[in-house]
Amino acid sequence: MLPPEPHQQKYQEFHQALLRLQGAARETAPNRAALLKEASALQQFFQDQILSLSVEELPPELMPWLQSYHTETHKQLRLLAADLSFWQAARQPGTIEQRRATVRRRLETLISYSETVLG
Repeated sequence: MLPPEPHQQKYQEFHQALLRLQGAARETAPNRAALLKEASALQQFFQDQILSLSVEELPPELMPWLQSYHTETHKQLRLLAADLSFWQAARQPGTIEQRRATVRRRLETLISYSETVLG
């Protein structure tokens, strides 16, 4: 069961933003400061546009599942910001690549969550 159309539109916007962030993180020489700024904006979008959606129009059986998704996504977004901060602060090539891999995995997790909600 999928969320109603107004919800779907916001989740789709969120999903597209995650894909853009993932693409930027995959660049050969990404601007790590810009990625952190974009991730902060994405977290703000999630809080302002998705968490604020009305739950009154949701079917009762969908509410616990969606609440679980929101909780886990919110946590992963906070962790992504921390991962990006660590990546930005890294100076050694090995550490930079480790942090980059962590950011990529975190983004893959977030994208899989958004794909689940979108069906």
